[in-house]
Amino acid sequence: MSDEGTDHPPGVHTALGHLVADAREHAASGETAAMLDALDVLGDVCRTELREGSLRDRLLFGCSRVEYHADADPEVAVEYLRAMGRLLE
Repeated sequence: MSDEGTDHPPGVHTALGHLVADAREHAASGETAAMLDALDVLGDVCRTELREGSLRDRLLFGCSRVEYHADADPEVAVEYLRAMGRLLE
């Protein structure tokens, strides 16, 4: 984790981790609509709670890739979400 991890309100990192895990569970279960809902919330939290920088950019990029692969290749979406989760560990 970079120094960006300390420049946000308390609990944001934990909340982001939970949102990523929730989206990954939905994606793995084939629940695309629920996964996209969780992804929307994740993107909103990233945009409003994280300062501009590498972590925010990488998470938002991951959100865009997950959305792109959600229907056509859910396994790829799950792998993007797994990588996003590692960013937050």
